[in-house]
Amino acid sequence: MKKNILFRKPNPPSTGINCRKSTVFSCFTGIILWMGVTQLQAQESVNSGGGDVVDSKIVISYSLGQVFFEPASSSENAVTPGIQQAYEISLTTGLPDVANLTIQVYPNPATEYLNLSFPGFNEKKYTLTLTDPTGRNIYIDEIKNKISKIEVQDLAAGVYFLQIADKKQLIKVFKIIKK
Repeated sequence: MKKNILFRKPNPPSTGINCRKSTVFSCFTGIILWMGVTQLQAQESVNSGGGDVVDSKIVISYSLGQVFFEPASSSENAVTPGIQQAYEISLTTGLPDVANLTIQVYPNPATEYLNLSFPGFNEKKYTLTLTDPTGRNIYIDEIKNKISKIEVQDLAAGVYFLQIADKKQLIKVFKIIKK
């Protein structure tokens, strides 16, 4: 006795794989590829070997054991051959690197003058601002040379803050003690 199996036509998926006209193997492969492209958040592969070569200026990663060779794509997704694919993660701290600027302030504690030594000074516009602990500006000036002198003899004894900035950002803050 021959039995007929009835399949109901499913609603068409918004994205997916048509398994009705495919072999079981190609349908399974399509599902795995679809899951790999749309569901995974990071790269993974099973390799027979590999490693990294690290130099002071470059990192080269390599792997052995490519699993598939044929590219697969649809109107929305693509899977390309190869284990090592571009996947870049970058972190932004929001602060440019200013670690290469050396600035010294002396003497500290100060009595009459405060010297600012800025060996990395260039023609860029830098400003210095001396503030009291409440944030009130006491002195503002533009840095014009590698060495600047600030008069502090008329200031009351206490703690002050010397801020060095360029047009875009605050570079350094010094805690100054006035005797």
